[in-house]
Amino acid sequence: MNPVTLPPVALSVIIPTYRGAERIEGALSSLASQTLDATMFEVVVIVNGPREGYVEALEGMAERHPGLRLRVEFSDRTGASHARNIGLAISSGRYVTFVDDDDWLQPRFLELGLAAAGVDRVVVLPLIDQLMDTDELRPSPYGTQTRAADAQVVPLATQHWILMFNACKILPRDVAVQIRYDEDLRSGEDLVYFSHLLAHELLVAFTYGDDAHYVRRVRAGSISRQNTSFDFLVTQRLACIQRLDGLDLPVGSVADDSRMLMIRSQANSLVRWLDGNPEGRARVMAAVNRANIQRFPRGLFNKGQAEELAFLPTFGLQTDADAAGELETLVARGAVVDVISAVPPGPHPQNPHALVLVADVLDTHTGLAVPWGEDVSECVTAFALSAARTAARRHGRKPYRSLYSRAPWASSHAAGALFKLDHWPIVWTAEFSHSLRTTPEGAKRPSPIVWDDVTATFRAAIDARGFEALRIPTTFALIEAVTVIVADEVVFPTPHIRDEMLAAWGDSGLTELVMAKSTARTPRWQGYPSPAP
Repeated sequence: MNPVTLPPVALSVIIPTYRGAERIEGALSSLASQTLDATMFEVVVIVNGPREGYVEALEGMAERHPGLRLRVEFSDRTGASHARNIGLAISSGRYVTFVDDDDWLQPRFLELGLAAAGVDRVVVLPLIDQLMDTDELRPSPYGTQTRAADAQVVPLATQHWILMFNACKILPRDVAVQIRYDEDLRSGEDLVYFSHLLAHELLVAFTYGDDAHYVRRVRAGSISRQNTSFDFLVTQRLACIQRLDGLDLPVGSVADDSRMLMIRSQANSLVRWLDGNPEGRARVMAAVNRANIQRFPRGLFNKGQAEELAFLPTFGLQTDADAAGELETLVARGAVVDVISAVPPGPHPQNPHALVLVADVLDTHTGLAVPWGEDVSECVTAFALSAARTAARRHGRKPYRSLYSRAPWASSHAAGALFKLDHWPIVWTAEFSHSLRTTPEGAKRPSPIVWDDVTATFRAAIDARGFEALRIPTTFALIEAVTVIVADEVVFPTPHIRDEMLAAWGDSGLTELVMAKSTARTPRWQGYPSPAP
């Protein structure tokens, strides 16, 4: 059963097996029935663990199928990863594929796969599931996707889903042996192994045949069913994410994007555990912190948890000090938050760190397409109305407790005022970086008021609170006035800016009101961090 003197073959089929002497016959029989010439491939069986029953079973297979090139290695050490590493080391084929001992291959699997193989690519063939209780074949999403992509050859990094499992792939041995299965992982070792292929500039070639499926046997004890424990859904998933996080891939590349999608897929298992154990949130977060994963998508835990609403029209669009302070404040406030921002037309500078920096507190970020131009009233009205309506729909499903808005863009406070006036119990904090009526350099901003439903609502709110005599010459002044009067808390960057803004109004009643509910602080933010290496 160890024809080591025979010449190399084109393809090695590697089968790890543990206590599977009774079930491995199905896999071996399917290989003996392949349409590919038996001299073109070898079958490498690695018995990891007890040997009982294997010698008889394998000798029987060799006698019944003398043409099958069968190689067997025994290892006292258990573990599929260890067995696969042995199989890779002793294989002689130019290409390799993996088969589990309880699965089997349809007759043309090896023939079609080898025909599409190349040293620069991974071949993906269709996958189908077979129920062990009834032997019924059921389509799998992977098989459906492979059929839809038949004959396509595309960059591997664009198809991260094929990296999530061992089955139905043929890859160049020269590449395969450069990677080792992580023998310390208790699950997910296949995903981690194949994710290392992202570091190689490989293609993926899809090929489909009705009689060329990898048949995956689904049984009650399979790893996919072990899906409820903290150990499996949290501890073991974090171990996989640590390995994915450590891959040496260019940040921001297509390969990095695929890596992040796989990390999110693994992290979703933690969310799944939390869905059934909501009281365990602190336990999960403690495990995440201990794992020290640089790019863990913490925002996944915030789904549906937002208690605060934030109107930040330029969120994620800028990298200046004002935008940095905006992000700092969101994190410092500590509440899980829904952010509503504006989406300007055309290209606009993006802040690549925004979502990373606020991931711990961000639930959802919604960008609204609104006018963005010189007509101040049109921009303010469009964003304020759209943002307030969007927020009201969410508030109706799950009420917010607090509201945060931050300027320099006046529309942030305009939206805040509209929402506050319609939802009075919500606690509104409005933050200024400087007066809305002037530029940071102190120049006046001309913006004649266009009276519409929004501006009229603001003026009425100001008058109803006893400030009928307050002179309001511009749209910017109107928004500033309604904000400092209606907000529950007003925040200024420094006492000096607060004093200047209040002095410009020249109204002692307004000054007294604002001083009683305002704070002035110097932002701690010292700029954006450098991108991760």
